[in-house]
Amino acid sequence: MTAPLPDDRVAALHADAAKLAEYARGPAIDKALRQEIRGVLWQVHSALFPPEPEPDEVAPAPDAPDAEPAGPDLAQVGALLAQTGTLLRQLGDDRGKGARRIGDMRIAEPLPDRVMVPPSSRQTDKLAQTVQRHFRARMALTDERLGWFEQRTQQNSPTSVATVKQPEGDADRLDLELLRKEGRTKFS
Repeated sequence: MTAPLPDDRVAALHADAAKLAEYARGPAIDKALRQEIRGVLWQVHSALFPPEPEPDEVAPAPDAPDAEPAGPDLAQVGALLAQTGTLLRQLGDDRGKGARRIGDMRIAEPLPDRVMVPPSSRQTDKLAQTVQRHFRARMALTDERLGWFEQRTQQNSPTSVATVKQPEGDADRLDLELLRKEGRTKFS
């Protein structure tokens, strides 16, 4: 005879089996994992709801008291909870994962417009807006100003090159004759 099971473990096993059944119906699971889920679900079903014996097979003795229906034992429920937990973690369900580190958690602010920003942040924003206002160019473009800008930016031909005159003092210089070599070698 088995020991009575705590109801919370059986309820947890029922909940895990229901989640696995929902996941097994979805199209996003590959075939091997779906077969494994079906096998575990069959084990859970056969453990929680054992088949009743046929009346022909076992004839109870007339003087024996009514026997309680045999239920799953504590070790079998624990093993099935472990199997369903690992399958749920493979599918991305976080039940049974344990405590998460604070670095892995996403902390959302409930009302971001109501959260006070630090004074240094407000001062920085105010300074940036002041600098932007100071250096913003305010100018009304008129036809005269546009004409002046176009005139200043148009392409001009390059400046002309001045002709260089020979200095006056060199006019009385004699033209030098080039020396000519007379032999076949460079030393002659």
